Amino acid sequence: MPDLTPGVASALSPLVRRIVAPNPSIFTGPGTNTYLVGIDEVAVIDPGPDDAKHAEAIVGASMRERVRWVLLTHTHPDHWPAAARIKKLTGAEVAAFGRPPKADGDIPIDRVLRDGDVIEGTEFGLKAIHTPGHAPNHLCFFLEEERVLFTGDQVLQGTTTVVIPGARRRHEGVLRLAREAAQDPAPGAHLPGAR
Repeated sequence: MPDLTPGVASALSPLVRRIVAPNPSIFTGPGTNTYLVGIDEVAVIDPGPDDAKHAEAIVGASMRERVRWVLLTHTHPDHWPAAARIKKLTGAEVAAFGRPPKADGDIPIDRVLRDGDVIEGTEFGLKAIHTPGHAPNHLCFFLEEERVLFTGDQVLQGTTTVVIPGARRRHEGVLRLAREAAQDPAPGAHLPGAR
């Protein structure tokens, strides 16, 4: 089983590593999962809390000059605050769906993603899939090369997610995508945001 120790990069596949953030709670389990996708160019998915050691672990595991994007599955405070610090350290572009609600804070978004947009790295493509349910601005990211769906907080490991009223149908669609990725005979997985 991959390491869940905060600050330690664990290889989950040839293109994906995970670093658990140091924000354990009833909502985040051992901490928010931060994913590093790519080798020559790196996309950081859900950088987590604004913690200097966590940001340094992300940048150190990726090599500063290789971090090109910081992608947010949504803008709840356990997922985005380190984005500004990582952007400052690396010059990476911060991307998320739409403009975040004011209640989520002052998020330094450089690129607004739409459903179907693709982040093209040298060895990968990450397709943004708008998945309101847990949050109105929630995205999942699909890594076609490894048939992996990064689910943010739409699918959690070991617990259930909170779905906003009126979004149940779309949330069920996300669960179908995760099931399809898991049942496909090709390698595939869904990677949760917490726990």
